[in-house]
Amino acid sequence: MTRHHSSQKVLDLRGLKCPLTFVHLRLAFEEMNAGQLLRILIDDKLASVDVPKNAELEGHQVLSVKTLSDQLWEVCVRKAPFSDSPAS
Repeated sequence: MTRHHSSQKVLDLRGLKCPLTFVHLRLAFEEMNAGQLLRILIDDKLASVDVPKNAELEGHQVLSVKTLSDQLWEVCVRKAPFSDSPAS
């Protein structure tokens, strides 16, 4: 589930495992503007490592990775400046 908060989007990946987390991450970035922030919620330990790594490999800026509880992580990423408008 993706929610918009002004210039920030929230991508809730709880309940999903890799590679589905990567698919949803890419789809979220396609809908975003360059420089926009994406807050990602993850409850899978492997995904908490892979999601930020994949975002960086795609050229995006990982701002933070926080452990919110034993099984919940928050990753904040700024979309790379590939374009100024979201894909249609």
